[in-house]
Amino acid sequence: GKAMTDEELLRVEAIVNDKVWEAVPVKVYADVPIDEARGMGAMALFGEKYGDRVRVVQVGDMPPTEPSFSRELCGGVHVRNTGQIGVVKILHEASVASGVRRITAVAGPRALQWAREQENAVAVAADLLKANPKDLVSAVERAIDNLKEEKKKRGRMVVQTGGQNATYTDVSGIELVTEHLAEVEAEDAKLVVDKLSAPGRVVVVFNTAEGKVGITCSVGAEARARGGHAGNLLREVAKIVGGGGGGKPEFATAGGKDPSKVGEAMASVSGVLVGMLV
Repeated sequence: GKAMTDEELLRVEAIVNDKVWEAVPVKVYADVPIDEARGMGAMALFGEKYGDRVRVVQVGDMPPTEPSFSRELCGGVHVRNTGQIGVVKILHEASVASGVRRITAVAGPRALQWAREQENAVAVAADLLKANPKDLVSAVERAIDNLKEEKKKRGRMVVQTGGQNATYTDVSGIELVTEHLAEVEAEDAKLVVDKLSAPGRVVVVFNTAEGKVGITCSVGAEARARGGHAGNLLREVAKIVGGGGGGKPEFATAGGKDPSKVGEAMASVSGVLVGMLV
């Protein structure tokens, strides 16, 4: 079966807690023949193995022949009354077999502990954002907006300065431009590549951030006419930084996981390009 939605989980939680707060008696039928238990409508856990005689736990004191809120095969220790459970808090649900899903929840003191942990997490987050806990959502939204704005400013700065520290090399009549942008995201590196691109140029920009390497390449029309191919170029270069990638003749991207090899990879670009040009 498909995953339960948040709304469905909330409804289940509400139904269960309503029954808990009704303080309904819990009845146990011990040493019941398995066939008789099934005749009572007792639910069995999928994949569980049961003996010839089982224990049936029923929520409600109705006769075993009448429908109940819950009637299951279970060998655990149980409360005598649902009110003793206190409260039930659903944590999550997941698939355990084809068509079968399991809900994980906490109850009683453990549910209170969970609530205190959540309350503490909210308090810590609010303190970090210098906000009142009840205003945490709006404080997070403001922080995200500020982060986006700072990212835009940094992107504009990267584009403005892009090319200033680049290496310009003549490779058989084609201008090769290579540059390494440290602590820069791939989207900003692409803007720099767009800025530096020209018909007679091959532009390769490396960007590193959070221990990862990105490579973006453009090959101008004149360079493509002579055999230049961005995708094929990066496919070879990216191997050096422990990654891969590719793309079209005019534009390609690649990634890697070894920033320490960026210098070596940059130095290899001209050799790979020479092997392509005719």
